Amino acid sequence: MGVASQVHIGDDVVAGLRGPDGPLAMIQMAGVLRGLLRVELSLFSWLGRAARSCGSPEEVVWACSASLRAGWRAAQLETLLPVSDGLACEKLESGGPEMDFGQGRVLDVAAAWYEVLEASYRFRLDHLSPAADGQLGRVVQRVISDLESERATVETLRKRPGRSA
Repeated sequence: MGVASQVHIGDDVVAGLRGPDGPLAMIQMAGVLRGLLRVELSLFSWLGRAARSCGSPEEVVWACSASLRAGWRAAQLETLLPVSDGLACEKLESGGPEMDFGQGRVLDVAAAWYEVLEASYRFRLDHLSPAADGQLGRVVQRVISDLESERATVETLRKRPGRSA
């Protein structure tokens, strides 16, 4: 993983976000979605706060906008979570990575997390059950498209003259 290896994101975090191989039972998928949702909501919060420390006005605008887009991705994932009186909430609350975005440059840290998130979403997309996971596939495709766009924007900003890579 290119950028993700520069900003330390543990292998256990990456594995937790991807979840197990193959199609998953509803409660397993809910746990994976909770982990992804937790990261997106944490990015939403962190990017909004970190905007103040960005080095240029265009990076400030990007961080504020990226925060909102992370919130949008979280909202998309939230629609996939099962809701039922009989569903054990404690099973859904457990698991998922603890969020520590570190002290690196905002663009670099975001780029690393975007890389990990996109790979995790693609992994889930590759391991769907075609019969049972149609809606999940559609939502994950939209989220991946958003992350691709976000990653391109970050790379453009990181390559601007006068910026350290």
